[in-house]
Amino acid sequence: MKDLTNNEKADYLSKGGRCCPHCGDDELSGGMVNVEEDRAYQDITCTSCKRRWTDIHQLIDIRLID
Repeated sequence: MKDLTNNEKADYLSKGGRCCPHCGDDELSGGMVNVEEDRAYQDITCTSCKRRWTDIHQLIDIRLID
């Protein structure tokens, strides 16, 4: 299976990861979030086309909770 092109990745990221990068559907299912050092990883499945990928998250800010 081929990897996404840089343009496809940029499009997915610009949409906040809310739509499948393969078919464009917004019916996504996320697995557990695994944290390793300075990143978090989450396996995502598109319930429409059944394609799978891993989102990679990085901490960008913090907010205090009252």
